[in-house]
Amino acid sequence: MSITTDGPLTLRERKKRQTMESVLAVAREMLSEKEYDSITTKELAARAGIGEATLFRYVLNKKNLFLLIYEEFFNDVLQACLDEDAKDTTEHGTAEYYIGRITTMYTSLAGLYKRDPDSGYVYVRDSFSPEDFGQRGLEQGDRWHDLVENVIRRGQDAGVLRPSPPRLIAQNVHAIYVHEVLATHARRHDPKTIDARLARRLTALLEPLNLTAA
Repeated sequence: MSITTDGPLTLRERKKRQTMESVLAVAREMLSEKEYDSITTKELAARAGIGEATLFRYVLNKKNLFLLIYEEFFNDVLQACLDEDAKDTTEHGTAEYYIGRITTMYTSLAGLYKRDPDSGYVYVRDSFSPEDFGQRGLEQGDRWHDLVENVIRRGQDAGVLRPSPPRLIAQNVHAIYVHEVLATHARRHDPKTIDARLARRLTALLEPLNLTAA
């Protein structure tokens, strides 16, 4: 994430942008080295070459900073799935093909969660908050709904998926992902097993749509 402005940047604005980008780069680096809970803002500020007080001029708190990082990662996965879907010209795929596309999308999302379960949990949980971040999280959810709905409609147009309301199905698919993330922490499941658990539930939801199943 970078600070964007309209028109040329002043020297002060360029310095602020550079500092913020440096903080984000250090946060990403530290997140690849250790777990979220073991990272301190004091250490992060020192590695970024600024004081801890200066750090809090740029971010509200540690959680806010790492939610910005996770939001970037989440958007990267979403955009990759959107790009892949935009390139798909299949018009007469099988039911397994369309169901598999949806499952693959959410396997990618589960993979992101497994990289950093703590941040992933906080990200999903706080996506329903009334803060600006929460609003962006809901907008991301809507984009996932649009993506899944598009795949389902194509399967229905091909005559291989049952004509159930595609938007409702898409919302239920995403709700399963959200529930699995929250339940993993509440029930102390192993985060590494989320993709298997997610796949089982998605199959149970989507397989009844298969009009060609024996």
